[in-house]
Amino acid sequence: MYKGKNYCEKNYEIVFKDINEEGRCKITTMISYLTDIALAHAEAGGLDFFEEMKNGRSLIFVDYSLKINKYPTYREIVTVKTYVELMEKFYAIRKYYGYNSKGEELFEAEALGLTFDIKNRKMLKVPDEYFDLYGVERKKYPKPNRVKVADINEITTEHEFEIRHTDKDRNKHVNNTKYVEWAMNIFSNEISDSYKVQSIEVKFEREVQTEDSIKIQAQLIEKEDGYEAIYKFIDTSNDKETTRMKITWIKNDN
Repeated sequence: MYKGKNYCEKNYEIVFKDINEEGRCKITTMISYLTDIALAHAEAGGLDFFEEMKNGRSLIFVDYSLKINKYPTYREIVTVKTYVELMEKFYAIRKYYGYNSKGEELFEAEALGLTFDIKNRKMLKVPDEYFDLYGVERKKYPKPNRVKVADINEITTEHEFEIRHTDKDRNKHVNNTKYVEWAMNIFSNEISDSYKVQSIEVKFEREVQTEDSIKIQAQLIEKEDGYEAIYKFIDTSNDKETTRMKITWIKNDN
């Protein structure tokens, strides 16, 4: 793991609001750590997030993946570590690792991000000062691989969720955690009661700009030790796909 400027770690305590019915840390909480520590890393290097927004640019996820090896539980302290693996003309790849007090790796994640022009709603070139801020070498890297999620062959269920003002974050996007929250609630309780999430892969195609509703089409595929769920998120205002997601569920061990 890289040290120096290109490294950040932060501790998080799992409090009551962060746990589900089984006492395990919520998936959305773990995903929120990814955003928070990325901002903390930038701030540690002197980048002011709100000043950046005043200048018309922000940092956003294009896609990300999360694999959970072991769930943290109530009052556990999770140490999250991160670094920027590479930075190219438009994109950056960031790695994340979460550990408990015993040094066991709880989860690992990877995010592909870009610098976003808030006013014109388009990507920007990575600013020169970001390379210096993170201490990332300026060189040509292979084109980053985006998360790939297969299309749905047969719709198992379909549901619409109302987009509320509180679902959006400071970037005026629907927050990353909200997509996962919607996806987790689209199937019957039988899935969430008997299975737990092992991994999540998310690919954002376009942003949702309305406060209307989002339609989710999902296919549930039975596997030997659980289920694989494919999700398509469709903006009902224009009938365009905004996001695709895959969640792997495995049998509960408690």
